[in-house]
Amino acid sequence: MICHSKILEKLKLKDKQSGGHNGCYIFDFEGNFSELKLVINELYKNNIITYHDGIHGKIFKIKK
Repeated sequence: MICHSKILEKLKLKDKQSGGHNGCYIFDFEGNFSELKLVINELYKNNIITYHDGIHGKIFKIKK
């Protein structure tokens, strides 16, 4: 089972390391794709993360 805190932890770390410029692609997370998709969609609907178009797909970032 994939939990929200693991995804948010990874996004916060990436945000801190990059000064808020970079995010993570879905393949940067560990776990089943369909479970990841559900959790990420829930975080997006709850206005916790945003997504942007990147060169390799959607990039997910912490909402500021």
